[in-house]
Amino acid sequence: MLGRVQVSLVRLLDTKATYEAINRSAVLVQQVRWRKMRTDPINKSKIGRVRERTPIDPWEYEYLKTNIAYYRTTIKSLRLLFQQEFPNLRVKGRDVQSTLKDQENQGDDEEFQKILSWNEEENKKTKELREAREAEENREKEEMMLQKIMKADEQHAKKMAELEELVKNEMEASKNFITLENMAEKIEEAIDNKKNYNFLINKTGKIILPEDTSWTELRERIDDQEQNKQSS
Repeated sequence: MLGRVQVSLVRLLDTKATYEAINRSAVLVQQVRWRKMRTDPINKSKIGRVRERTPIDPWEYEYLKTNIAYYRTTIKSLRLLFQQEFPNLRVKGRDVQSTLKDQENQGDDEEFQKILSWNEEENKKTKELREAREAEENREKEEMMLQKIMKADEQHAKKMAELEELVKNEMEASKNFITLENMAEKIEEAIDNKKNYNFLINKTGKIILPEDTSWTELRERIDDQEQNKQSS
């Protein structure tokens, strides 16, 4: 089918075109197979063809045609004869089969009961082991929970102690806070004790503080560094 489409395209486009040009083009054709309709014409390869019948051996055909009918008639007669002479044969056979089946089932029941008892014992052992394991796991979980609770209580107590210490320090520092009652006194104290917040840095990076500096902590640190240098 694809070849026919290519030939048709060649005829429509250009008589000098080739199959390679069609293959290189962007035309894509998908081949779809379907059943041949009754109205479709006969295929060119099947025109004038007459199918030959499958060869059959004449002797085999006659033999089977005769003996198959004879075989069916004989078997049917034997079945009717057996049913008339032994009407309860099929029932007796069923009874024998049922008896044998019951015996087999009885033996199977005994073995099954043994297996059931063994299974119950194994289940009981497994249950005891499982209960012991679960009890151990629960005990470990309880211990872990107690440890977590104790640790949380310790952390809470530590935090409360830190908060209490912070409150004490703030209460101690609040004695020097400026309030409406001591505002005039603090103003007079600040006027009498002036503080200088300026400082100098020389070319070597040394910090020089004035005498009335307010950077008391920085002065103490500088003094400690100088003492360490002198002692070394």
